[in-house]
Amino acid sequence: MTRNASIITLCLVTGLFTTVTQSVFAQDASDSGRTTREIKKRIDRVIEEKKQEVAGALAEISSKKRAFVGPIERVSESSLTIATHKGALVLPLSPTVKVLKKSEKIAVTDLAVGNRVVALGIETDGMFEPKFILTTGNSEQPKKRIVLLGSVTLLEKTKLTLQTRGSNEIKVITLGKTTKYQNADGSTIALKLLEEDITVLVVASESETGLTASTIRSLAPLDVAE
Repeated sequence: MTRNASIITLCLVTGLFTTVTQSVFAQDASDSGRTTREIKKRIDRVIEEKKQEVAGALAEISSKKRAFVGPIERVSESSLTIATHKGALVLPLSPTVKVLKKSEKIAVTDLAVGNRVVALGIETDGMFEPKFILTTGNSEQPKKRIVLLGSVTLLEKTKLTLQTRGSNEIKVITLGKTTKYQNADGSTIALKLLEEDITVLVVASESETGLTASTIRSLAPLDVAE
């Protein structure tokens, strides 16, 4: 083979190799571009399908359920102020807020200063919006303790009527499960040993519902059967 023929043959082989290589690279590039486009379409489809779910998750993150407990300091038709461990908290009362007392719906005006309440709602961006106000009607204010001296005019299982000495006022006193009954020497006795017309010393607590006896002591010695 002559020198010129060798050169021509080499050029033909080189040209053929280059053509094949370019064709392969072009095919790979085409496949890669098509794959990238398909992946992007899949991602867009998944994002669209999960849009509502993602939105719900974001809303859940930004809105947190909260509860606050404390006695009422101030009450009006449009707001409620309660004392919490962090200080006074003003609760806006929208028409949709439900106020419940022992599972029964009541009006805001039925609440009173001192009532202990639980405010349930949602906190969004640091702002608390109450949804429910729950109360038992019990007061956080300390009960007033009083001491009475007088004669028993009526005695029943759940209450005692007392005519006070000096002022002759009639006081109806509730007898509870924790009420203690004592003889003149301070020993414990049963309620049935007390009688009408005897003089007693009554220690009671005063609340919105009236007087409740904590201790009743007879000033005259009562016979206790051995």
